Amino acid sequence: MAIWKKISTWVPFGGGTTPQKGDTPKPPAGEAVKQPLTPQMIENLKREVARYDDILKVKPEDLEIQLKLGETWMKLERYGEALKPFRAILTARPDHASALFHIAECYINTGRDEQALEVLETARKLNPESQALVRMLAQAHTNLCVTYGKLRRYEDSTQHFKEALALIPDFGPAHLAMGLNLLQQGRYDDAIKMFLKTIELDPNLLVEAHHHLARAYAKKGQIKKAFKHFNEAIQANPKAAVVHQDLGEFQFKLGKFDEAVTAFENALAMSPRLTADAWFKLGIARVKLNRTRAAEEPLRKALELTPENEQVQNGLTEVLFRIHQLDRKEGHGQASFQLLREAVRINPTHAKAQLALGVLYDQKSDGQKAIRHVLFAKNFFLEQKDKEGLAKAIKLLNALYPKYKLTPEDFEKLIMPSRS
Repeated sequence: MAIWKKISTWVPFGGGTTPQKGDTPKPPAGEAVKQPLTPQMIENLKREVARYDDILKVKPEDLEIQLKLGETWMKLERYGEALKPFRAILTARPDHASALFHIAECYINTGRDEQALEVLETARKLNPESQALVRMLAQAHTNLCVTYGKLRRYEDSTQHFKEALALIPDFGPAHLAMGLNLLQQGRYDDAIKMFLKTIELDPNLLVEAHHHLARAYAKKGQIKKAFKHFNEAIQANPKAAVVHQDLGEFQFKLGKFDEAVTAFENALAMSPRLTADAWFKLGIARVKLNRTRAAEEPLRKALELTPENEQVQNGLTEVLFRIHQLDRKEGHGQASFQLLREAVRINPTHAKAQLALGVLYDQKSDGQKAIRHVLFAKNFFLEQKDKEGLAKAIKLLNALYPKYKLTPEDFEKLIMPSRS
């Protein structure tokens, strides 16, 4: 999501100044990265909102305060609330350029780009010389290029790319957006040309352009060039978490698990809730490097983010079972009893974990539970056509029945567990 969100974000106006009534604010010079608000900044802005609301209760016709209220909501990224005071301004002054401009900005930030275009065209008729409006129109067309590209409506996407270039021929974000569409279509050479053009046009988009150049070269199997552009992107912004994640994915596919672990660790240190897939791949890469115990935490994180994901469930269950095996080798088999119980709760079909849990219950002299879990294991081994596992389960059952003076008939009403 982040790669698309970057293109469609319009940076709010800086400097803390309030545009005069009827004026069109100047746009930012480039796509600068917006700094996150601190808790203290958020509290201060909320107090400003309350103060402006109090003033408007007494002076609802004060357009300057309405404008300040809307801009404060925008700083809080509460664009729905921001629209209300801006619309109130237009009720009194339909030609208020700043209100129109900010309404369009709110629409862009909430993905309502077609509505933004309508508002911007109205604003442009009132102020045809405004370069700020031209730039925002180009941004709205770029966003629609992205939107239609994601929907695989490539003709519409290309048309909005052309509309953006008709407004600003050297608009870097439009070239980046079109490059992503071409990349999605598998037109890697054409995508590469667009990303190279983006670098030429807009130094503020170096990270994104190099990132997607790396992805395009990776798709073409040109490994050296892919690594080159991943490194270029990271040099441009070492804190670009999504670049580190994609680098990790690439190294994972190449079997470079040491390097993949480093890349995933870097990505997740910067953005712990980046994606469940990053946590999952980090865990699996550690397993590949025989770092089984270290794999548990990332796989738990992945499951926390996607609790219904069976692939993640399987991965964590396998790791918990392997930790049990390590504990048993070290003479601490009973210590992982709870881990095994959790393993079969997450994935009841893990036959080896069921068998191991049966053994532990036998060691606790709980014959009923021991036999039940070994029966579960036997049936799952049978379903999975694991002859070796099936033989072990049958051999253990033949020992457990007489030991606890029980028979197979005592378990005729056994209900097999399932993920559901």
